[in-house]
Amino acid sequence: MRLFFGKSEKLTSEKEIDQLFLKGRSSFLYPIKSIYLINEEEATGSRVLITVSKKNLKNASDRNLVKRRLREAYRINSHQLKETLTEKNLNISLAFIYSSSKIISFDKIETLVIKHLSNLTAIIEKRE
Repeated sequence: MRLFFGKSEKLTSEKEIDQLFLKGRSSFLYPIKSIYLINEEEATGSRVLITVSKKNLKNASDRNLVKRRLREAYRINSHQLKETLTEKNLNISLAFIYSSSKIISFDKIETLVIKHLSNLTAIIEKRE
């Protein structure tokens, strides 16, 4: 299976981002908050936004490090979510928000991302 995180998978539309934050549901596993919005209209898979607050991590290099780790954890572990979305013919907009002032290791970030993705997969599978 080819793992990738291309441009088509990034959530960049301001309109979609506004809708995600207005209508989306959230879950929080410290220090990562995920906000998701499941759409049935267009079945294009998943679109992801990754953000790290400048308020918590002052140095751009630290923020970029955390974003790289989040992106990589998502890229490696998103296959189950993508398969479920394809089966159910759904589309999801997803945001990961890092909210700690400390940089945590990739292993911890990956564990949290896996938990978020498995929770989302379970929610999608319960839908009819």
